[in-house]
Amino acid sequence: MQRLKLLGGASIETGAGPMTGKAVQRRRIALLALLAARRSSGMSRDKLISLLWPASEAERARALLSDSVYRVNQGFPTEVIQSVGDELRLNHAELPSDVAELDEALANQDHERVVSLYTGPFLDGFFLSESPEFE
Repeated sequence: MQRLKLLGGASIETGAGPMTGKAVQRRRIALLALLAARRSSGMSRDKLISLLWPASEAERARALLSDSVYRVNQGFPTEVIQSVGDELRLNHAELPSDVAELDEALANQDHERVVSLYTGPFLDGFFLSESPEFE
């Protein structure tokens, strides 16, 4: 099973190692990180566009977001990014993340689990050029 790793870096881990390919390009990982950090709620397409493609024209940015959602979902057996009205949400059942697991361990006051899950700062060393709001 795949797992989104956002603490101490950013990658999608599989049984065979880190996932590679079009689904894990930088802005697509950033998209997944933004959605994973929202836990149970989604994020509007407009907000995602403003964070990930701030310098692009609106029509071009919407196309880039749609393509990113498509490419990410193509990398998995089932849909991991779901559209709910104008919002996008991460399907945590299909793509669990260390961030969600850490939040759950904190809520349950499972301190031992928190320590085992924390492998470094959120998105440590990860950046997007030309996206200052994402930083």
